[in-house]
Amino acid sequence: MSGEPTPPLVPVSSEPPPPVKREPRNPIGWIVSGLLLYMSVVTAVTGYVNGGGDSVENYEGLQSRLKYQVSLKAATDSPVFGALAEGSDRALEHLSEQAAKDAPKSDAAARVAVVAAYEAGGKAPEAALKRLAASKSETSQLMARFYAGEDVARSLSNSIDDLTHSSYVTDLAQVEAMEKMGLPSGRDKLVDKGLPLRLVLFMLLGFLALSGGGFVLLWFLSLRTRGLLKPAGFGGWTKADGDRMMVRFAAYFIIFVGVSVAARKLPGTPWYQAATLAVVGLLAITALMVPVFGKQDSPVQVVGPARPTGRLVGLGLLGYLSIVPITTLVIFLAEQLSKFLPTPHHPITEEILNAGPTDWVAIALTAVLIGPVIEEFFFRGVLLPSLAPHFKRALWPILICGFVFAAVHPQGPLIWPALIAVGSVSAYLRYYTGSLVPSFVMHIVYNGVIIFVSLTLG
Repeated sequence: MSGEPTPPLVPVSSEPPPPVKREPRNPIGWIVSGLLLYMSVVTAVTGYVNGGGDSVENYEGLQSRLKYQVSLKAATDSPVFGALAEGSDRALEHLSEQAAKDAPKSDAAARVAVVAAYEAGGKAPEAALKRLAASKSETSQLMARFYAGEDVARSLSNSIDDLTHSSYVTDLAQVEAMEKMGLPSGRDKLVDKGLPLRLVLFMLLGFLALSGGGFVLLWFLSLRTRGLLKPAGFGGWTKADGDRMMVRFAAYFIIFVGVSVAARKLPGTPWYQAATLAVVGLLAITALMVPVFGKQDSPVQVVGPARPTGRLVGLGLLGYLSIVPITTLVIFLAEQLSKFLPTPHHPITEEILNAGPTDWVAIALTAVLIGPVIEEFFFRGVLLPSLAPHFKRALWPILICGFVFAAVHPQGPLIWPALIAVGSVSAYLRYYTGSLVPSFVMHIVYNGVIIFVSLTLG
C-alpha cells in the first residue's frame, strides 16, 4: 500500500560468518585410562579364574562358613530357632563341594571338604580323601582314613592333640572323633550360641530395608513417569573439560597403582593399608591443583554444592535403601552361579576373618570412610562428568561409570552386577543433585552395613 513506510535497506556482507571457535581436544587421558582399565579387568578376571585353595583368604573363608553353618545346625534343638537349621545340611553339602574343588591344591581345603560332608551326614568327596591320603601330614592321612569310614577315631584325636597350631576345622574333626567313640566332645565350645538370635534380628532388619527399598524404587518410578524429577545435570561441562578431567582420573589411577605397589614392602596390616589408601587420596586430590591443558580444578568444584545438607543426606539414605532390593536380587543370582563358578574373593576377607579389636578400627576406617570418600570423589566427581558431554542421554555415562567402578574391584565378574548397581545409583544421585554429598552418604552407609554385619555375625 502506498501509505506504508519503506523499510530501511540493510547492507548484506559478502564475507562468510566467522567460524565457531572449538576448544582443542586431547585424547591422552582417555588412552591412559583405557589401558589401565583394560589391565584392571584382565587382572581381576585372571585372579578370579585362577584363585584356588592355596589362597589363605579362601581357606579362612571356608572355615568361617563352616563355623557359621555348624552353629546354625546346633540350633535345631531350639523350638524358637530350629527353622534356621533346616537348610544347614544343604549348605554344608554345598560348602563341601566348593572346598573339594580346591582340594587337589591344598590340604586345608581338603580338610574342610571332608569335615563339612561329615557334618551334613554325607559322603566325603573322593578328591579330598585322595589329597589327604597322599599328604605328608600324619593328621591329614588319619583324617582320610577316618572320613572314609575306618575305625581310627582314637588315633585321629591323639594326632590332633599333638598339633602345635590347631584350627577350627581340626578342632571340629577332633570333636567328631570323640563323638564317634562316645566320649564327651566339647562341641559346645565350637558353636556360636548367640548366632541364631543375631541372625533373626538381622533378617528382620533386612526385611524392613528390603521393603523400604522397594517403596523407594516405586516412588522414584512414579515421580519419573509423571515428569516430576528435575535433575541438576552434570554442570554444563564441555568435551574439552571431559578430556581434562579424564587426565585427572588417569592420574588417580596411576597414583593408586603406584602407591599400592610400593606399599607391598610394608607390613600387610589393616593400619598400614588404611594409611596407604589415605596417601593415595591426598596425592590424587592434591594433583587437582596441577594445571592440565592450562586449567586448574579444585576439590570444592568436584564435590559441588553441600547445601541444603539435610536434604542431600536424606537423598543419600534413600539411595542406599533403593539398592537393597537390587543388590539382594543380583547377589542371590550370583550365589546360584557360584555353584558352577569360583567363589568371589576380596583382599579384605582375610583381614576381616583374622582381625583383632584394634584391626577392626582400621578396617572400618578404610572401608567405611577413606575408601568411599576417595572412590566417590574420583568415580562420580571426576570420571562421570568426563563421560557426560559425549552422550545425549544421562543413562549411558551413569551405567559406564558403574561398570568402571565395578571392574576395578578385585572380587571378580560374579560380583560385578551388584557393584554396577551400587555405582550406577551413586552416579544418578550425583546427576540428580549436582553434589557428591548424597553419593558419599550412600557409599558410607552401604560399606558400613556390610562391615557391621560381618563383625556381628562373625
